[in-house]
Amino acid sequence: MKKEPKFMSLRTKTILLLLIVFLVMLIGTVGILINVMMHRFEAIEETLLADHMTRTRNALNEKIDNLDKIAFDWGVWDDTYAYIEDHNEDYSAANLVEEVYRNLDIDAMVFIDSTGTFVYAMADDENSGTLTPIPQSLSDFIQSSQILNNDNPAVKLEGIILLPEGPMLIATSPILPSDANGEVKGNVVIAHWLDEAFINLLQDQLQLDLTFTLITVPDASPIDANFSIISDNLIQARGTIQNLTGEPILTLTIQTDREIYKVGEEGVYLVGGFIIVLSALWVIVLSFFMNTHFLSKLKYIKDSVDDIGTDKDFTKRLKKPASTDEFSVVIHEINGMLDDLESAQKDNAYKANHDALTGLPNRRLLSELLNYALKKAERDKTMLAVFFLDLDDFKNINDTKGHDTGDEILIQAAHRIASALRKSDVLARIGGDEFIIFLENIDQIATIELIANKILDCFKPVMTVKDSEFHLSTSIGISVYPVDGLNSETLFKHADMALYDAKEIGKARYAFYSVSTEAPKPTDPTSDPS
Repeated sequence: MKKEPKFMSLRTKTILLLLIVFLVMLIGTVGILINVMMHRFEAIEETLLADHMTRTRNALNEKIDNLDKIAFDWGVWDDTYAYIEDHNEDYSAANLVEEVYRNLDIDAMVFIDSTGTFVYAMADDENSGTLTPIPQSLSDFIQSSQILNNDNPAVKLEGIILLPEGPMLIATSPILPSDANGEVKGNVVIAHWLDEAFINLLQDQLQLDLTFTLITVPDASPIDANFSIISDNLIQARGTIQNLTGEPILTLTIQTDREIYKVGEEGVYLVGGFIIVLSALWVIVLSFFMNTHFLSKLKYIKDSVDDIGTDKDFTKRLKKPASTDEFSVVIHEINGMLDDLESAQKDNAYKANHDALTGLPNRRLLSELLNYALKKAERDKTMLAVFFLDLDDFKNINDTKGHDTGDEILIQAAHRIASALRKSDVLARIGGDEFIIFLENIDQIATIELIANKILDCFKPVMTVKDSEFHLSTSIGISVYPVDGLNSETLFKHADMALYDAKEIGKARYAFYSVSTEAPKPTDPTSDPS
């Protein structure tokens, strides 16, 4: 009797094949994941060290900038200007003392006149606590530099120099009158040693282990940051610090522990083991439910939704499948939700930038438009006017006639104001009965006055709301760019102050902002603007 061959169902073969393939892929994926993640943690370590390197360089630059500010403050001081000419001992006795050095946190100060003569050159000796002559090496550097006989107010130095005693932070400034204009009488030099005390201060400030070493190799190239692993628990970064001329003179070394890498390594192995165990169980339970059509359709939906979510583009739609099944229903529902989201996005964008009652731009949109207009006005060198106006005695109408009547009046008022403006002018409601207008491309004040009078005139006709007649008027405060301010907040503030003055004088009129002690002079709306 012929034996029948052993039978294995296609389902069993499929399950076994899927199980073998999946386990092989899983193990390979976990192995790759571990290696990739470990490199990512190394990259995180290097990024953190690079950030520490940047912070340290920024701290040095901040100190140099501070020295530059000190040099400038002393260089453009009239007393210094006079001291360079007359060598007044009262000046040095009052200003060039140990306490000043300590308060300014500087180590050396030098005044040089226009002939290259050192009028004053003293350094703070921390050991003796007194002022002593500057090191000869610093004097030699100054005498060989371009500032010795400098008469150009734009020439100054700031950066790091290397002296035999060690590296020094230095900044210079021409000596000028307090308005920074006039003949250069000399130059002032302010310096601070990059010594152990300063490095310790940097370490405390940055909470880093810093080491500065001199570069002895000639013609060394600048290095942003090189990273090296010292041990399993220590990693370091090395970069160069340049002098005034951009030549590397110091090597900055920063060392940190590898806590991030160790925690990441432990987490990766723990998660990897958990994934292997969980995935094996998941394959046994769910492998017979998988099929190509399910995965492909699910992947398409996921990728499409991820793409839409990443781009925040709710105009995109998922393609309808050729067959009708559960996935086609899901795609139909997703497309319906995208329709709603697209509509809501457009509606929210409009509401975020417009007043709900009048439909006018709100404060947010107004600020954006005004900031853009200010940049254009600065570029084109034209004037720009800001009107701040509200309705006179509007609160009484709200209190006696109710908010519904008040809202209708605000709508009509917005239409009237808009009718008095040019197409290029922008009208916004910022709340209550307050409106702001800005006018671009203004070449003369008469244009501003003309538009202000047109706004006042548009309120003269009686306003009818719910069979009631109202005689309304408005008061306007005006500020003008660039005379009254260079930014939107200042122009708003000054226009508001001018509005207050207009109301104080009698309402139903406009007033320009004035910085004098006298109140702004409002213009009679019946007068000829020309």
